[in-house]
Amino acid sequence: MPNLETVKTLAKKHPGVIRESGLRWEIFNQHKNGLHSSGAIIKRGRKIYIDTDCYFTWLYGQNQGGNTNELKVA
Repeated sequence: MPNLETVKTLAKKHPGVIRESGLRWEIFNQHKNGLHSSGAIIKRGRKIYIDTDCYFTWLYGQNQGGNTNELKVA
């Protein structure tokens, strides 16, 4: 069973990494940024759930060079 969170709960669990507004922007642009194809976004009616395993795999893949083992800090 996937680990599902709402936008608000995911942002609250990771306040130093994820802001709610930034996450909503990523979801709004999911067809442009590849988030849609990651399978991380699940919509049920108006409710949006995020598969956290898929989301963090996608997030790490956004890192320069596609290294999924660590995030680079600028």
